[in-house]
Amino acid sequence: MTSRIAVAAVAISFLPMPAWANAGIGFLIPSVPVLIVALLPVIFVEAPVLAAFLRLPLSSGLKLSAAVNVRSTLIGVLIAIVADIALMFLAGGSSGLPPSRVSLLVALVPMFFITLWIEDRAVARKYPQQPRIRVSLATLAANVLSYAALVAFITLTPFFKVYDQMGYREHVYFASNAANRWKEGVDKYWQNHKRFPERAGELGLARGEERRGVGSVTMQPAGRIVLELRFPADPELDGKRLIYEPRVVDDALQWKCRTPDLAPRYAPYGCRDQDK
Repeated sequence: MTSRIAVAAVAISFLPMPAWANAGIGFLIPSVPVLIVALLPVIFVEAPVLAAFLRLPLSSGLKLSAAVNVRSTLIGVLIAIVADIALMFLAGGSSGLPPSRVSLLVALVPMFFITLWIEDRAVARKYPQQPRIRVSLATLAANVLSYAALVAFITLTPFFKVYDQMGYREHVYFASNAANRWKEGVDKYWQNHKRFPERAGELGLARGEERRGVGSVTMQPAGRIVLELRFPADPELDGKRLIYEPRVVDDALQWKCRTPDLAPRYAPYGCRDQDK
């Protein structure tokens, strides 16, 4: 039964989840795809360690590694999904860090202890004649080695840059919300005066603290709003602009968004669709 539930949890983890207003990608779930994809290599990495510590033939160590790693991956995935869903509801729809390789590495920390606990118990049950301390040392050494290899692979290879790109999109999305109050100010001014403001001061906006990632928001002629991103650590985002241009349609304003120097893959969906 546990195996069936765990398999179902793996399937659920790949289904699209509802979009929350300021949600990250969970505390533990980022590690799920990595642990599943890495299952086979991890089996081969841990097999000789388990065989050496437990004084088993390599073939027995390989079978043991396969059995305990499949078990720890399935149950670990189940725990990760259940824990993150519970945290999401407790937090009112917000859970975890923004996507990035850093958030992935953070997620691996609790998963290390979860899989270590599961594997330790599984090996102890399979080899009850082995001294308990030897079993604990064997599973600890095997997991330290396999997780160290995972960390090195995530850190040193460009494959996982996709996690950073997911984070870039989220950073830009939240930064872009800083333009909303400026657009609302222009909308209100147009309704009252039937012309565009000539100066930002005419909008009557109180000076407020801008969101993270916003270098500046300025108003240009004809009500155009220019938001400049500020992410010094991310050259693909830093200094790039989102431009919002109002058009008069049926005595009301409609806004068009352009991203002249921001890669389309990082642009908010509204800007990406209109900037063609």
